[in-house]
Amino acid sequence: MFILDILDPLKSMKLCVNKCPGQDLNTTEDIARFAVTQGSYLCRYDVKDSEYSAELVRKGICPGRVFAR
Repeated sequence: MFILDILDPLKSMKLCVNKCPGQDLNTTEDIARFAVTQGSYLCRYDVKDSEYSAELVRKGICPGRVFAR
């Protein structure tokens, strides 16, 4: 389970993902690259990896950064 907004986990969108990142992803480009290489998409299900953008981050559809444990 991937929580889109870790600062507000109760209200945040939650996604089932194939794999969680093993390292921090600091940009939307990093997040899109992870989706392509690992087959684990961290934006809303209807968003293609080629569409990941700062605008979708502002709308709460994609994460801006991902912190690995």
